[in-house]
Amino acid sequence: MRAALALSASLHAAAYLFGNENPTHALRAAGCLAVAGGGLLVLGFLTPFAAVVLGLGGVAVLLSWLPGGADELTAVGLSILFVTATASAALLGPGAYSLDARLFGRREVIIPPHLHAPDS
Repeated sequence: MRAALALSASLHAAAYLFGNENPTHALRAAGCLAVAGGGLLVLGFLTPFAAVVLGLGGVAVLLSWLPGGADELTAVGLSILFVTATASAALLGPGAYSLDARLFGRREVIIPPHLHAPDS
C-alpha cells in the first residue's frame, strides 16, 4: 500500500511540475512536497507524518486550493481516493518492512483472551 501511495504521489508531482508551462510557486511547492512525501513512504520512514502531509495535499487539491490540469470530476474522485488511502496509511503505520520498524522496533497488537473467547 505504501508503494502505491508513493507512486500516486509521484504522479501528482509530475502533473504539478510538468503539466503547466509556467508553474506557479504553489504548484512547484506542491510537487516537491509530493516527491518528498512519496520518497518517505517508499522507504517507510516517518510514515504517519508523510501520509498526513500527502493527505493534506490531497485535501488541498480536493478543495481546489491548487489548480489541477485534469477533468474536475476525475480530479475529485482521485483526490477522495488518495485522501482515504493516506488516512489509512497514517493510521495503520509503516508495517514490518520499513525503516521505522528497523529503527524504532516492530509494534505488536495483543488482544486479551477474554475479548475473543465465547461466553459460556
